[in-house]
Amino acid sequence: MKRASKFKLLVASIKGHSTDTQQCLKQIDPGSRVIPILKGAWFTQRIDVISGTIDILGLRVATYNRANECSLLVKIHTEAGRILHSSVVHAKDCRDNSIIWIAPDNPIAVKGIDVYVSIKSSEGRPGNNLGLWVAKENGSDLLIRKPQGYYGLGLRRNPAISSFPGLGLELDVRVSSFALYYRRKSIQATGMKSYNQPVLVWVSDSPLDSQGVIFTSLFQNTLVKLELINTHLGFEISKLAMVLIPATTTQEIIRKVVCRARQMGVPVILVVERGVIISEQLKKTWHNYIDYVISVEAQSAFPADVNSIVDLSKTALQLEEIRHQLIVRQQPLVSIVFSVCNILIWGQFVVESLVRQSYIGPIELVLVGPSDSYDCIQWLRLVIQQLSNQYSRKQPITCSYVTNNSDTNSKIWQLGANAAKGELIVLSDSGIFVNSAFLKAHVDAHSYRDCVVVIGPVVSLDRPDASLAKLCELEQDIEACQLRALNRGPIYIESFLNCRVGNLSIRRSDISLLDECSVNDQKLSLNLKAILLGYKIYENGGRLKFASEAIAFTVGWEGGNKDSKDFLFDFDDCSSFLDLRSQLSTLILSEKSGLVDDIQISSELVEGFNVDKLKDQFAIKSLFSRSPLYARYNRKLRVITYRWHVPHQYELYKLPYQFDLMVGLGSPISEFWDFNQRPMPANARFITPAQFNEGLYDLAILHFDENVLSYENTNGHLGVEWGATFRWFVENIKLPKVAICHGTPQFHGQYTPGYDGDDLMSVIESARDKLVEYVGDIEVVCNSHQARREWGFKRSRVIWHGFDPMEFPPARYEKGILSPLGPLVTSRPHYRGYYLHQRVFDETFPKQFWPSQLRVPDPDVDYFGNVFALAKYRNYVNELRKYSVYFNPTLRSPMPRARAEPMMCGVVTVNADNHDVDMFIKHGVNGFYSNDPEELRDILLYLLRNPEKVSKIGAKARLTAIEVFNYERYLAEWTSLITDVLG
Repeated sequence: MKRASKFKLLVASIKGHSTDTQQCLKQIDPGSRVIPILKGAWFTQRIDVISGTIDILGLRVATYNRANECSLLVKIHTEAGRILHSSVVHAKDCRDNSIIWIAPDNPIAVKGIDVYVSIKSSEGRPGNNLGLWVAKENGSDLLIRKPQGYYGLGLRRNPAISSFPGLGLELDVRVSSFALYYRRKSIQATGMKSYNQPVLVWVSDSPLDSQGVIFTSLFQNTLVKLELINTHLGFEISKLAMVLIPATTTQEIIRKVVCRARQMGVPVILVVERGVIISEQLKKTWHNYIDYVISVEAQSAFPADVNSIVDLSKTALQLEEIRHQLIVRQQPLVSIVFSVCNILIWGQFVVESLVRQSYIGPIELVLVGPSDSYDCIQWLRLVIQQLSNQYSRKQPITCSYVTNNSDTNSKIWQLGANAAKGELIVLSDSGIFVNSAFLKAHVDAHSYRDCVVVIGPVVSLDRPDASLAKLCELEQDIEACQLRALNRGPIYIESFLNCRVGNLSIRRSDISLLDECSVNDQKLSLNLKAILLGYKIYENGGRLKFASEAIAFTVGWEGGNKDSKDFLFDFDDCSSFLDLRSQLSTLILSEKSGLVDDIQISSELVEGFNVDKLKDQFAIKSLFSRSPLYARYNRKLRVITYRWHVPHQYELYKLPYQFDLMVGLGSPISEFWDFNQRPMPANARFITPAQFNEGLYDLAILHFDENVLSYENTNGHLGVEWGATFRWFVENIKLPKVAICHGTPQFHGQYTPGYDGDDLMSVIESARDKLVEYVGDIEVVCNSHQARREWGFKRSRVIWHGFDPMEFPPARYEKGILSPLGPLVTSRPHYRGYYLHQRVFDETFPKQFWPSQLRVPDPDVDYFGNVFALAKYRNYVNELRKYSVYFNPTLRSPMPRARAEPMMCGVVTVNADNHDVDMFIKHGVNGFYSNDPEELRDILLYLLRNPEKVSKIGAKARLTAIEVFNYERYLAEWTSLITDVLG
């Protein structure tokens, strides 16, 4: 059996290069985490960015803890070799394992071009060189090339290129963009039969004789070629027909291999041999890695449409058929449902926008209307035929008609969806046209199987702009369309309030939700029905996935003409809406004026509407509230700051200001945004000190904790670099400042497990005094009243956390107790309440009720940046809301977010009595608190044995959290503070 080797690829690539280049290549160890940059070669890699602008680029450098006398020449360029930026990095300016930042003079727009970075050193040699770190899960492959010659840095015609499959540099790319792209790499159309001997890669670290009968049957089959790939080696996958992964493989290895396979359009098959037990984690997350499952025995853990039992005498033929099925599945029939209203006005324009789709799969139009409008379908079919010929469309667009005998349009979607034949159904209307990537974006987004519906931007156009030329112009700038459609900003991007007529697709398997959103004798407009469908999905905890590339356009009013108000919110539906979903009024009240902005309601309609006829006058009037939430300035405020506490900053950046986060000041935590925790808001970006011009900013926001000046009290956990960025801001920036304190005063035993001295838990006053004096007259925001009292800053105030209820669906109460217990807890046991946790859950606590730790699965391997972060955040909330009770033993954390977030979902919290808990929790009504281990234990057991009490108390906890921790209160208090500081 052949074993592919990165070393063999390396040796083969050396031939034909110059002596220096050959020497450089020989120094590369494919298994190393660092690549030495030696003279004689360019090291080139594609920057994997789809849209936006590249603000800065980071490279993690290794100095090998020695003094090197060399430099790196870094060039950012196009595939053709056009230089976009050039700079030099000197070894003396680098620290080992730190990030060097490359800051272009102007942001580099990546729309429509491939951008590369190339690095070389003229002095690098063994013993005197810098190294660059290798990525754990790389994107594009590293290219090693001869020094610049006739072809320059261009890649298209330069023959002197060596590729290293599976090996790539660790690039930290900071991009200004919040567009969400779900571009699925298509499986190669060439079938296995097209190869002389199709190659199947078997991924394993174990020998063949330890595998089962499926692999044995393939190895003995002369029609295919089975290669064993050790997971620690790279492999060339572009010529492969399929990747096979044993079900016993760890998910870490699966992710690494699948990431590579997805890039090349090679399907990945999970092989389940006889007797193999599928892990619970794999059952939940298989769709993030696997295209199909084959097994010896029936597997109920996977859907039937991706699961086959193997006939060992025909294994190779079955794999060929599976590959064909996967290719066909990439292009499902898409049905588009809309009414015939105004079809003669907009029909040709709408159809033309569909005929010119980049999606090459079949399309079906389903028209719904009265019986006397049936004749229009003949005209529409003629238009489809003419336009299909004009655009040379290969796949047919079929057209069918469904009669609506009702006197209302509220049943259009049910009637059309039930008659539709497509696997994917787009719920639209007659006057809505779409960009050329619309259907491809919807199909790709659904292909990941992690959402119920897909939504996207809906842009309203004036009638004079409703032309194909205008459509072609607008679709060139996807981010501008998104900003135009979402005038409240991207923080609500997957809210059910963003469900719109014309840009909403659902799988056939989920169309029963349309019936659940209908009530007899209710006349709901399609706009309201879209929101109601979104709310139903939100209520059930399903995901509404926003695809930026799917853009729909509607025709709005022209010069005050209200004839086109079909596309606007129908106020006559509001009473029915609240009748159908009374609990929605709580969310509406928390949103204040939000719904108005989201649905783009005209003030003329509001003024002429009789609010008194609505059932819940207060709730609806609050929708129309126009009282300003934020202080208004003549321009957008600019804030200079740095990364510290990602979840906290995610909420703070919902303020309508520009936040620039500075890197390169010495604190490793401030060098990156942690996408595992939250998405990075669109109004935040990273800058380097060289890009900072203090005169362009209005305010500085600082972040710190108790350790920034006294790291020596952390028992070796932290070093002097921990507070470096904070200290630089205090000592160098002269702007008005606000500082956020994320901790409480240091105390004896804080970082010492088992400490039992007489001064345990007592504040280290010298450290507290030192920090209070250092902060001086800067206004400090504390997270709790208790923390504010303990610190005694000269100027301070308390602002409790704020959360958006849209991001926290109701709890499901499927599991028991959730409680933190891990390295973060055990490293600071007195701070995090580890010993209280031990006393509560002692040997007498029933094992069947033992608490769980939160484990959040990673999303699909294709996801990166904010696409990854949004999905990971959704996974976090979905895991959180499965539980019934959250036990919070923390003793010293000021207002822990982990206590408030479960409350937002309605999970009952049982807490240690500290940090303002008695100010918002009524013991036994909407939660519990105590410092007595026995009482806490009794409360937990009472709740688990009385689930009806959990749901009742949980509902009250959720209402309390929505009111107390609402983000509008939080942002209003921050606005007041900033107004005070700026005068």
